[in-house]
Amino acid sequence: NACQMYEELTVWKLKPAASPYLPEGSLTDLDWAERGQLSQQASRILMKILWAARLARPDLMKGIADLTRRLTVWAKADDRRLHRLMCYVHGSKNFRLQGKIADPPDKLFLTTYTDADHCSSQEDTKSSSGFIMALEGPNSFWPLSWSSKKQSSTARSTTEAEMVSLGSGLFSEAIPMQEFLECMLQREVDLVVFQDNSAVIQIVESGYSPKLRHLKKIFKINIGSIHEWFKDNSISRFLYIKTALQRADPFTKPLPVAKWLEALEQMNVSVVPL
Repeated sequence: NACQMYEELTVWKLKPAASPYLPEGSLTDLDWAERGQLSQQASRILMKILWAARLARPDLMKGIADLTRRLTVWAKADDRRLHRLMCYVHGSKNFRLQGKIADPPDKLFLTTYTDADHCSSQEDTKSSSGFIMALEGPNSFWPLSWSSKKQSSTARSTTEAEMVSLGSGLFSEAIPMQEFLECMLQREVDLVVFQDNSAVIQIVESGYSPKLRHLKKIFKINIGSIHEWFKDNSISRFLYIKTALQRADPFTKPLPVAKWLEALEQMNVSVVPL
């Protein structure tokens, strides 16, 4: 329906695309300066596919999030990015989010993967936070929720951006979900948070960083509260994970086509024959 609406509102026909993102370097400064043709229609199209992205298509979330922030300053570059995204949607109708539960309830635990880029956007200097949360077990993986959000201020380093993403994912999503699962399963539920930045893990373990002491004022993130949560809760763990296994990576930056199949696997999105 979204693809049909797009073709009705524009003069451009959709062709399948291998990923939701344009190749790096394909947008010029002039593309960002000129007003886009779809400035009035873009919100209708994006809101329609945003519903699908939130429900069962995490592979669309980053592309949509980047464009919804541009609705008030829509440019020719956004026309091109939206067209690429819709071409990807058109060619991925048989993509499905898959989950598997093959363990008894007492073997299941909650996992949260948090990640961030550092100033990878072409249109501004703010980083993007990404996370995906799942119910896991020895033989289980069931995606629960995911997000891609632009940070409120410019981070001065990758470590700073990663810490902001961790704080947001932990307190806004993971801890409330842990409480809900404990109520539903009538037992304590382990929470495991995965991070691919070793510096962030060291800061959380120590509980303080002089270089990040401004986070509370700028980003409303308190390192001490994160430190105390993992220190005082025996059922919560903060572990390092290799970047290649970081499931939140596709929610933080536009990935090239060469890495997109791997990103789909990280998000548990598979191609299902129609």
